[in-house]
Amino acid sequence: MQNTLKGFNTAVIKHEDHFLALLLKVKSQNDICQTYYLQAPQLADLCLILQSRINLVAQRISEEGDTYKEKLNNINEIIIAETPEIEISEIEEPDSGQRITSLTFAPGNASAKIVAVLQNKKTIIFNIDDTQVDALSVAIQQALINSNENDLMQNIYFDMKYLMLYTVDLSKEKIFHINNIFKKTGKPLYIKTI
Repeated sequence: MQNTLKGFNTAVIKHEDHFLALLLKVKSQNDICQTYYLQAPQLADLCLILQSRINLVAQRISEEGDTYKEKLNNINEIIIAETPEIEISEIEEPDSGQRITSLTFAPGNASAKIVAVLQNKKTIIFNIDDTQVDALSVAIQQALINSNENDLMQNIYFDMKYLMLYTVDLSKEKIFHINNIFKKTGKPLYIKTI
């Protein structure tokens, strides 16, 4: 199932005053609303995805200036007008089948697809335009602030500043070359690639 987002809303669900999940209610282009739940690891993944797109938006603002800013303002007004209402039952009795267990990111030029696998084994694809990512990020942050989840918010956003990235090239040529060096020196080889 694919959802092109039109509006969204967020809330924090707590159990015994501890973060349990973030409720994300989305309204798609066909005006159907769906509620999903993200626990801390999946929430961190979503925030990381949004942050990568926010960086592209900042780049477009510097390139296109006021034209792009005006487009962002217009989209934000639409998002506000299309914000779905969260029912109290969605917070008090969350549907565990709607819990997002994993997220996969497929970037595009001006939008992104986020593939979510749910607890009930269904797969949902969210199409998020880059003009919407800032509003969604703010909605998540505001939900965490309103529920006094400052530590969780700090941990999520702190991890984004120091993300470690490792790559491995397993082509045959390099393995052969590494093996030859190891055989000649007889010492372990440490390679740092930049």
